[in-house]
Amino acid sequence: FPLLDMFLFAIATLVSSIPSGLPAIITIALSIGVSKMVKRNAIIRKLKAIDSLGAVTAIVSDKTGTLTQNQMTVRKIYTNNTDLDVTGIGYSPQGSILLNKSPVVLSEYPSLTNLLKCAILCNDSILRQHEIVENEFKWEIVGDPTEGALVVVAEKAQLNKQDLQQNY
Repeated sequence: FPLLDMFLFAIATLVSSIPSGLPAIITIALSIGVSKMVKRNAIIRKLKAIDSLGAVTAIVSDKTGTLTQNQMTVRKIYTNNTDLDVTGIGYSPQGSILLNKSPVVLSEYPSLTNLLKCAILCNDSILRQHEIVENEFKWEIVGDPTEGALVVVAEKAQLNKQDLQQNY
């Protein structure tokens, strides 16, 4: 392809010396770019997909580089110069917030309480439990996975979203 690119550059230089030839050269260059993208399956036909892609600020993947279950879990919290660990996996609210491997008493950490309250109150996700098989339950998030992870960590700290929404 380098020879083809040099050839196109030479033609572009010749044609662009005449100002009216510039739109034609831009069209040709864009069409060559699109044909290269087609060969790599990079063309998206649906406009919604392009809009969603434009709104992406982070892509989160596991160690193999794949997106797996569309679940996120808060594992660490840093507030007021303190590193806190969060136990538990997925959207199940079983787990706790630990400081030096000891459970945190929420009343002793007002900055953590305020952080978790903000995380819940500025959040559209809902944590709910539903039965899959006899007496076996599964937790799920209705809404954004990132916001869901924040609702779950607040539940682990015994803060209930519905109660807080009624109080505030």
